[in-house]
Amino acid sequence: MFHLFLCGERAALERALLEVAAERGVWLFHPLRPCQLPGHWTAEWVVGDAGFDISPEETAGLLRRVLDRAATPA
Repeated sequence: MFHLFLCGERAALERALLEVAAERGVWLFHPLRPCQLPGHWTAEWVVGDAGFDISPEETAGLLRRVLDRAATPA
């Protein structure tokens, strides 16, 4: 387990997370919580046994997809 610190609007990040999870069948993190940095959120990233079937490159791509989609207006 480790912590992610994400910049953006909470609603947009959560919307993007749900969309990517529905499209790819992979749940990345939840819930987002406020942190000490204004405009940032923190989440715990936990990898279980099923997560070892996903390559580090694919994992990074999924997270990038969430961040890119959250930055695009709905």
